[in-house]
Amino acid sequence: MEKQYLENLTKISQLLSQKKSILNPYNTSQEPNQDKQQTNQIQSITTIESELNSLKETNDKLIIDLNQLNDRIQTKLSNKTAIGQNFLTIIDQFGNKLDSDLGQFENELKGAGDYEAPRGLPPDTEVSGNLSLLM
Repeated sequence: MEKQYLENLTKISQLLSQKKSILNPYNTSQEPNQDKQQTNQIQSITTIESELNSLKETNDKLIIDLNQLNDRIQTKLSNKTAIGQNFLTIIDQFGNKLDSDLGQFENELKGAGDYEAPRGLPPDTEVSGNLSLLM
């Protein structure tokens, strides 16, 4: 649609140039019959005006279609963004629930005396390394 719109603008520009050259008072034609020349000019201008109006109507319709498509795209984009945000919220809630359940389970094991602290690095220890070596 955009390509057609741009092609129509080019045609409009060409037609306006033709119309301008016909209406130019300094246009000196070598036709012996002045009335015939004026009749031809009027027919040419009428044809050009008809083509211009047709191209303008087509471009107006294309602009409306493009705007409608843009609105639909924006709506879908908003919907997909909302879905993504909801998904992240749900995942975060489940992660927090798992952390809470794990804490409760750890406390139950500590209370029963069956809990051994995990071996490894203490919590909040920063670790750096090349992950590609692990794979």
